[in-house]
Amino acid sequence: MFRATLALAALLLSPHPAPAASPHDGTWKGTYRTIRNDNSGACDKLDNDRVSITVADGKFTRRWGGNPIEVTVAADGAVSGSGNNRLAKRSDGGDNNRSISFIGRITNGVMEGEYGHARCAVRFNLRKEGP
Repeated sequence: MFRATLALAALLLSPHPAPAASPHDGTWKGTYRTIRNDNSGACDKLDNDRVSITVADGKFTRRWGGNPIEVTVAADGAVSGSGNNRLAKRSDGGDNNRSISFIGRITNGVMEGEYGHARCAVRFNLRKEGP
């Protein structure tokens, strides 16, 4: 009994290893391709052949119109994040508040999905380059 108690105490007092990093942590590189464009000018030049995202602890941040969007990558490969983009007032007095989303999935080493809002969006296609 004394040995079991001593062993349990040693186990409880020993340092616990840090939680494992996300299996998706690392640098992902690829492209954005426009899939929606309302021709407002704000949607111009969304295509990008040099997208680079660094996932750390299953998270990363993207910016749309200067506003940060926190994105989470789940262990099963689901990619999701959202935020709001408040732009300057439109000339017609309409509301420029937009709900921005970054939604996708990692399958077979490829992160694919959609990033943007109802009027402007891109399709992303990224591959993991390294840790």
